[in-house]
Amino acid sequence: MTIKISSAKQDKEAAPIKADIEKIKLKISLLELQPAELRIRSPKRIIPTHWSAPSKEIDDLKVALNDKIELLKQLEESFRAPLEAYLKKINGKANTYTMDAEDVISYALETEEDLRERGATLKSLIGATASYRPAGKSRSNAYARKSSPSITTRINIRRVADGWRLVHASRDECYVNETASEDITVSQAAVDSIIATATRGLVVRAP
Repeated sequence: MTIKISSAKQDKEAAPIKADIEKIKLKISLLELQPAELRIRSPKRIIPTHWSAPSKEIDDLKVALNDKIELLKQLEESFRAPLEAYLKKINGKANTYTMDAEDVISYALETEEDLRERGATLKSLIGATASYRPAGKSRSNAYARKSSPSITTRINIRRVADGWRLVHASRDECYVNETASEDITVSQAAVDSIIATATRGLVVRAP
């Protein structure tokens, strides 16, 4: 069984809601930033007049904004629910050094961003896998020698056509000052794309 971490379908559903949120925020800002004093010019004199932002319109926009934010929150929560439930079952009562749904989503997106920045194409990332366990807490060496390991989470994720999936998660241990454990596997096509990007514009000198 795999669990969705990211999904192109969910992103597509969220996109128009996010766009509406930004539009409403802009409208509110424009109304609130009207000049405190407008001057009406006539052929003979300048007549000062005071401007007050239309409070009812702003209030209505703020209500609409809150509705959109709540709608987006519900969409995101419904998407994360299966992932959160699965991780809670794995982690149990431990939570200080374990990974929750937000941590897993962030790690998957950061992994993809890193590989894309290196030059891997979206198509070549399909089938990529990553195994990850967070680093241990940072403390002095004297403290580290006396301390016991902390419960943490190890995850295995895979990139499919429309996003990342959690393939497996398990309880693990991390010791004080222990570095994070990470193993990323990509296709030969992804490696070729990364090499091509890294060497673009270079000419190999003949021996």
